[in-house]
Amino acid sequence: MSNPAQPWHAYAKATDFSIEPGGLLVQFTDGRSHRLHVFETDHTWLLRGLVVRHATRETDATPALSAALKNRHSRMYGLRVDKQGKLIGETHVPKPGLTPVEFQLHARHLAAECDRLEYLITGLDREARGREK
Repeated sequence: MSNPAQPWHAYAKATDFSIEPGGLLVQFTDGRSHRLHVFETDHTWLLRGLVVRHATRETDATPALSAALKNRHSRMYGLRVDKQGKLIGETHVPKPGLTPVEFQLHARHLAAECDRLEYLITGLDREARGREK
């Protein structure tokens, strides 16, 4: 069971997670990764991932994005364009009864979907920039 005073970091201890200031980096087995920001609300942890910085009409019209958005009716996360025009994915993870396995499931799912859409739209992995291999 979750401890209401427990920080989100306690739920994010996994080999494929790197804890960073304000969030975490989820690393995938194919070498890609996606960054999530974590915010605390009264009863949930809000996980938010950036898909693209500038959602445009041209972006909205791409067949890949249109298909992905039509097929992504999920209760685990949502997509929206914020006030700055960024396409973001979000999920609220309820704190009561939270376990590390549940938190990690939500984080991995959101990160994978945001990363997938980022790739469909841009063909890039934004987190790979600046990473030395």
